[in-house]
Amino acid sequence: RDGWIDQGKKVPSSEFASLAAQYSDCSSKNKGGDLGWFGRGKMVGPFQDAAFACPVGEVTTCKSSHGYHIILVEGKRN
Repeated sequence: RDGWIDQGKKVPSSEFASLAAQYSDCSSKNKGGDLGWFGRGKMVGPFQDAAFACPVGEVTTCKSSHGYHIILVEGKRN
């Protein structure tokens, strides 16, 4: 959170995987933060809401009961 978000900067998508691997507390950090495909009802509410509201190719943030999240949406399926 320190740095990018606090300074009002967006995390560049080209840097997302390396930043996730370096700073994330989630086990997905071993895959550059990649959570794979998921549908509604699979993630906690605030995370799910932020992920599904975010346009493809954009980065968004949210806070949930699991902490702070920086989310890069790489694609969506119908």
